[in-house]
Amino acid sequence: MKKLNISINTKILEALKLMTKIGEKSLVVSDKNKTLLGILSDGDCRKAILKGVNLNENISKYYNKN
Repeated sequence: MKKLNISINTKILEALKLMTKIGEKSLVVSDKNKTLLGILSDGDCRKAILKGVNLNENISKYYNKN
């Protein structure tokens, strides 16, 4: 089974590496109780990179909460 869950403390670079490793274009963002917080897509990461965000910054500001 693919590990699709990440936490809001995951670094952007780690999320991108995980997407590449499992061959998916999005990841599920959840808290420690596995409550859904949102989705992080490769597009969300690309937009952050184009804005000049450090890849070691966590995803908390960049994932889709809706």
